[in-house]
Amino acid sequence: MPSPMALNPPSPSQSIFKKKKSLSQLPSMTTAASYLSAVHEADTRARSHDISSVASTPALSLSSSVTASSEDTVLNEDDENNCLAYPRTPPTSEQIFTTVHTEFGHCANEAYRCVSKHDYTKPVQEHDIEEPPYYILLTTYISYLILLCFGHMRDFFGKRFTKSYFTHLMPHDGYAPLNSDFDSFYTRRLKRRMDDCFSQPVTGVAGRTIVILDRYSTDNNTTQIYTGSKSRALNISSYNYLGFAQARGGCADAVEESIRRYGISTCGTRLEGGSSELHVTAEALVARFVGMEDALISSMGFATNSTFIPALAGKGSLVISDEFNHASIRVGVRQSGAQVRMFKHNDMVSFESLLREVISQGQPKTHRPWKKILVIVEGLYSMEGTLVNLPKIVELKQKYKFHLFVDEAHSIGALGPHGRGVTDYFNIPPRSIDVLMGTFTKSFGAAGGYISGSKAIIDTLRLRGHSGPYAEAMTPPVLTQIVASMASIMGVVPAPQQTKSALSLSPASSVITLKDNSEELPGMAPASLLPTWMNLHPTLADGSEARMRIRRLAFNSRYLHAGLKKLGFITYGHPFSPIVPLLIFNPGKMSMFSRMMRARSTPIVVVVVAYPATPLVTSRVRFCVSAAHTKEDIDMVLRACDEVGGILDLKHGLGERWGVDEVSTIMTAQASFSNYIDTHAEAFIKRLGEAVAIQSVSSDARRRQDVIVMGNWLNGQLNQLGVETKLVDLGTHEMQGQTLQLPPAIIGRLGSDPAKKTVLVYGHYDVQPALKSDGWNTDPFTLVVDEDSGRLIGRGSTDDKGPILGWLNVIEAHKNLGIAMPVNMRFCFEGMEESGSEGLDECIQEEVKKGKEGWFDGVDCVCISDNYWQNTRTPALTYGLRGIAYFSINVSGPGQDLHSGLFGRTVHEPMTDLIKLMSKLVDHNGNILIPGIDEMIPPPDEEELKLYQVMDYTTDDIEQAAGGKASVALSEDKTVVLMGRMREPSLSLHGIQGAFSDLGCKTVIPAKVGGKFSIRLVPPQTPEMIIPLVNAYLEFEFAKFNSKNKMQVEYLHGGKPWVADVKHWNFEAAKKAIQAVYQKTPDYTREGGSIPVTLTFAESLGVNVLLLPMGRADDGAHSTNEKLDRTNFIQGSKVLGTYLYEVAAAA
Repeated sequence: MPSPMALNPPSPSQSIFKKKKSLSQLPSMTTAASYLSAVHEADTRARSHDISSVASTPALSLSSSVTASSEDTVLNEDDENNCLAYPRTPPTSEQIFTTVHTEFGHCANEAYRCVSKHDYTKPVQEHDIEEPPYYILLTTYISYLILLCFGHMRDFFGKRFTKSYFTHLMPHDGYAPLNSDFDSFYTRRLKRRMDDCFSQPVTGVAGRTIVILDRYSTDNNTTQIYTGSKSRALNISSYNYLGFAQARGGCADAVEESIRRYGISTCGTRLEGGSSELHVTAEALVARFVGMEDALISSMGFATNSTFIPALAGKGSLVISDEFNHASIRVGVRQSGAQVRMFKHNDMVSFESLLREVISQGQPKTHRPWKKILVIVEGLYSMEGTLVNLPKIVELKQKYKFHLFVDEAHSIGALGPHGRGVTDYFNIPPRSIDVLMGTFTKSFGAAGGYISGSKAIIDTLRLRGHSGPYAEAMTPPVLTQIVASMASIMGVVPAPQQTKSALSLSPASSVITLKDNSEELPGMAPASLLPTWMNLHPTLADGSEARMRIRRLAFNSRYLHAGLKKLGFITYGHPFSPIVPLLIFNPGKMSMFSRMMRARSTPIVVVVVAYPATPLVTSRVRFCVSAAHTKEDIDMVLRACDEVGGILDLKHGLGERWGVDEVSTIMTAQASFSNYIDTHAEAFIKRLGEAVAIQSVSSDARRRQDVIVMGNWLNGQLNQLGVETKLVDLGTHEMQGQTLQLPPAIIGRLGSDPAKKTVLVYGHYDVQPALKSDGWNTDPFTLVVDEDSGRLIGRGSTDDKGPILGWLNVIEAHKNLGIAMPVNMRFCFEGMEESGSEGLDECIQEEVKKGKEGWFDGVDCVCISDNYWQNTRTPALTYGLRGIAYFSINVSGPGQDLHSGLFGRTVHEPMTDLIKLMSKLVDHNGNILIPGIDEMIPPPDEEELKLYQVMDYTTDDIEQAAGGKASVALSEDKTVVLMGRMREPSLSLHGIQGAFSDLGCKTVIPAKVGGKFSIRLVPPQTPEMIIPLVNAYLEFEFAKFNSKNKMQVEYLHGGKPWVADVKHWNFEAAKKAIQAVYQKTPDYTREGGSIPVTLTFAESLGVNVLLLPMGRADDGAHSTNEKLDRTNFIQGSKVLGTYLYEVAAAA
């Protein structure tokens, strides 16, 4: 009988060895005109098209299955207008694309890009497992129970009444059954019923889209019948992370050229004549790409682990493996003969505990030390989408001295700002790891894998690894694809000269940058490393296209992950993981989900995964995101998941749920503005440098004009961004013997949409005095950017020019991106905060009295960013401020200053009385000695105590904030310290006036001296309640002295304490914003200082007031070398913008 292939001769097609046309000659739609022309031609063909009969067999010619025809890659006239063949919005004449839309989606919007990079200020995200409701787990187990019961019943009766269907499970002609009914039960009764979800034959390139051969089954997938038709579907199931699965382009051209030069095989193993110059080139490029000394390559990814791990470990060695490691690692470890121990997935506590045990106990029975301890982990786990906690593992490696093997099969190319994997993502030197393994299948559009490490290790593996002498060598076309794709990611130019600790001046003289130009990872690939015949397209050679792919992949991954969570699904994995698992749980829903996604008007192909690849009750769909996907593609997936998930009851996630339209618009806007903040960080720092350069010291009469200049500068910046402003004249005041004009208050508004909430933000543009002679390391009014520490050093950088400009950064991002602000905004900026905010209270109250005519009408909440975190680790939200009552004590006696040699021990000395009197105010433990003050405060309840107990704070933070001096804290109890700082009153002595304080010796008895002290107040205390207690106590104590001097107590100024409701939606919005940006839950704090305008806003507007700090505890706001960390400035700007979106979404 002839072969079925012979019944259908292959369709004529061009030879795979024939050189394709250049991109300029291909009918790829790169402009609007070419798209319209292609559509017209397709329509003409469709009108005259004669539908051929259905083929009787799915047999395809070799050439048609491996080459890209116009039918599969350009514009298919049978495709519906579903955005798969060409974009919904054709490109403009300025937009030129070099890829086919079906293979790599056209997206010119720079907003849909971001960088995958770990923020070193954040802890590594732990594997967060969200549990479904109990009824879901219960019904899932019941589903398996029903399957078992009915399946075994059908087997039992089938063997007796329909034997013809069970012959393979029964003895036949004296032979035992071919299969055990028990061993094959899961496959027969569950998997086969959903084989149509797995066994889908395809044709063409598995890029952004994929062409499926349509089939159906009449016997529960025992057999499947080809219908003769094909369907194009959105492909979110292939490991094509960077989108190099393309039939056209620079890489494909290079592969064809390699076939002409080298053929299709090397016809041997690496150690027996199978090596070529391409192997040497590829290995050298891989080593440079991953940052290792040497590398070797293998023709099969699975075999890279299974054949080389036995050469790394053997008898007497111990392998410590993550419990979720890939099967290839498990096979390799079993073949090695080494002992193996597993630790809980990504659990560093479990891992370190295991390390301690195995090191202390040694080998079983003999307890001899292990010859070698090899720890094997994956960079990115393909079933969970989680990242390894590499920083912690490297830290433990340095501590316990084990060897480390990292499998980067899924992370290489897909993670990090340069696509160099987890080491790039975490900014960890690659050579701090012993062995880096990876594959070329996922990110490079090729096949095989690599092992990289020191030259000594690699040379040993070349000889001892089974792949070297026994496995076929990698073929030239695959090698060329590896070299071309990897070189395009790196960029091809001469290696840059690296210098250390260069001092660079920015164009703005107000900013100095101290930078370290050395790189942990090597830069671009030298042209000499590539074959001389390989001529990559300029966009590939300079690395620009690959950078675009890396950033598109990061955006798509984060967008899909966050979107599914907002829709209410339970997902696993890291936000930047291109693998996004969505939990389905019930096995019966897996096939339904896959079929419903494929049956949509725009078909979507997904991968469903179940036991034994996953735990029994965590069946899932595993989305594989690619840089080839467009933002519209991800929206399509989200919309499909929303509809199908609603039908199948898959939305079991906690937290608020958004609609799919909200996800598409709001999250896109958030992502776009966040990306804008990242890409314009240097411009924002330059603007901060301009602000710092203006010496707006409000307490110095000589700098009053500078304060006014600063106000005008800020007003101009607001106007440029479209903010309507008015400068409010606050009048004059007396300072240092002069009558001075008060700096203007800037009141502004942006947006007046009655459907939106209105947020009022406050800040101040004046600063504390600063002189270099005070102890500054640099000029205080020149912003210094120290890139080694990430600090922006300059007066006002954190208090409060940086936070003010953070708001401007958010507004600029939205304006330039053309995105509407999510809320209406009102602004109140002043220039006298550091000198008592004179005139501001009256200004606010007058504006409120104007009602609908006032600029503060309709304000829903207030946000102030003028304070700091409690430490350097955890963001904070401040819901309370202590008030203040500031006093002076003046003691006078003689009519003039006296000489101590003539009048010592002969008169009542004012200084003696003052010192003794001030010592009566507070004891050395901080207890206030004035009766009645501490007694006003009610004890805390359990809920309030819990806030202090869970706060990320230690007494070490006090030492650090106090300048690193040891043993200055009054208590080692964290709760006692925090309550003393936040919810209990305190009394501090500030200074003495009138006494001799200069250098040298002067034996004078001052005739009049004054001492200053303040009391920090907490609710329900007010200055009016405290003043009579202070006066009465001091008069009573002074009377005991029987002194002939006179004592006078003067109340200088004060402010009431303030406490807000932390359960208000304003605080919830800020909490969510911090969690979104910093991936941490903020501490709720009550600040020890006072910001009187906070209470003014709360009382005048009657709305919730929030303090949302940008800076850290060690910023030194009023001290020398004031700084704002670059991360806090940039990430803090994101928090402010994200907060506005959360306010808009708040109920």
